[in-house]
Amino acid sequence: MLTGEMSPEADQILSGVMHGVADFVMDSIDFFVDVASYAAQTALGLDSSHIEDVQAMADNYEQCRENADRWIQEKFGYSDSDKMYQTVRSVTTITSHVLSIFAAGYGVARAGWSCCRCMKKCLREHRYWKAAEKNPVHLYQKVKYGVCSWEKMDTGKIRYFGPVTPAKKPGKMAGRRVVREWDPITGQKSTWMDTVDHSGNTRSIRPEWGKGQPHVHYTFDKDGNFTGTR
Repeated sequence: MLTGEMSPEADQILSGVMHGVADFVMDSIDFFVDVASYAAQTALGLDSSHIEDVQAMADNYEQCRENADRWIQEKFGYSDSDKMYQTVRSVTTITSHVLSIFAAGYGVARAGWSCCRCMKKCLREHRYWKAAEKNPVHLYQKVKYGVCSWEKMDTGKIRYFGPVTPAKKPGKMAGRRVVREWDPITGQKSTWMDTVDHSGNTRSIRPEWGKGQPHVHYTFDKDGNFTGTR
């Protein structure tokens, strides 16, 4: 028992708080052991060896509680007949359980709110793309530039891919194609020549700047890393 530094009342209060916290921890462990035992026997369908391991954890629970009680008795000392000790212990245990319930509820509420926000975002994107797909500009560009395919980008833009024109000389490159990109929000359009290899990887991009503008090729390796211009 701690002596010389605290009054008997303070000693009993401290031991009550410590024992209340220990009760909460051990109750929580007991709850999870019961859940694990039930899951092992029913939901998870584990074999007998795993079930025995879980049951062994449950059998050791009371021994762990006794060890915790003994440690608190040695460190702080307490009397089961002391009303202040019993009150503080009970209040601490109940308060810990209530706070854990509120914390769990807060976590569930946050997860639910995040889920709702994600669903709203997905719904907005679905409506946005539905509207974009019916846009006359999209339909026109799909016919003119997206003969082979078109793709929705993560940025909200739509990219159209034309057919690949075979290379004049056999080599690493399969050929080139016209690519058009359109932003349904701003209406901005970009067009470039896309040179691809035989695996379909883009190896060179030449933007269409307009008549009289120099042609600049932006080159990439097979992994898509930028290597320079020419």
